[in-house]
Amino acid sequence: MSRVEGTVRSSRARTRAFRIVAGFLGVIAFVPSAVFVLGSYTVESQDIDLVHNISGLAGFGMVFGAAGIAMAVRAEDSGAAFRAVAVSAVLTLGAGLLAGDVVTGFWFVGIVFAVALYLLHPDRGDTTRVRPTSTPLLASGVVALIVAVAYGVDQAALQRNGTPALDPHAELHHYSGMAVMGLLLAAGALATATGGGGPRAIGWATRIGAALYGAASLAYPDHLGTVDTPWAVLTLLWGLALVTLTELEMRRPPTTREPG
Repeated sequence: MSRVEGTVRSSRARTRAFRIVAGFLGVIAFVPSAVFVLGSYTVESQDIDLVHNISGLAGFGMVFGAAGIAMAVRAEDSGAAFRAVAVSAVLTLGAGLLAGDVVTGFWFVGIVFAVALYLLHPDRGDTTRVRPTSTPLLASGVVALIVAVAYGVDQAALQRNGTPALDPHAELHHYSGMAVMGLLLAAGALATATGGGGPRAIGWATRIGAALYGAASLAYPDHLGTVDTPWAVLTLLWGLALVTLTELEMRRPPTTREPG
């Protein structure tokens, strides 16, 4: 076997491994999150966790899930999808550290996946290649990050100061999970704004995540984890604005934007 043939085989094997890891991430992010939400509606004892579980689906299920599947489907052109995972992983780790449960809450797992996916990525240069994008789309991500950090600091404090033996939400890391949820939606918006492969999938997934959380806050205001009506409405409108800007960006003539 020639050196060229060996290189081609090695590249194919790496791409195959990348697809497997990415697909695994997508499945384990979405399926358990959806199952927990279903359990909140079918198991009476889990009703108190309803909004927290919906938030898990909104953040982990949608952003990590969509990014993983997008990378598995289009491995060679997945820059935006990879950055959604990488940015989410860093922000998740930060939230875990702030909440004091980075290990017990498994908030380090995103970093493990991000590193593995970077090492296996068939085009590592594309993972850091940011394309020009619209200012409004980028601004939507920055605004979301500012709000998510403020919200995350508050939720992380509840987790850090909570007593697991007395508060089941602290025991199950729901407060730090809420902090992470907001950061994941912001990460999805920022990744969408960087262009590259997968921005439409990430944009729509982030919009659906925002819609899930905003609708849950409006529908179940008496449950722990909701935000007040004005913030819930703003979350819904932000998600709508994000996906609208994403579609406008994707429909621009190829001569005025980078491909992907």
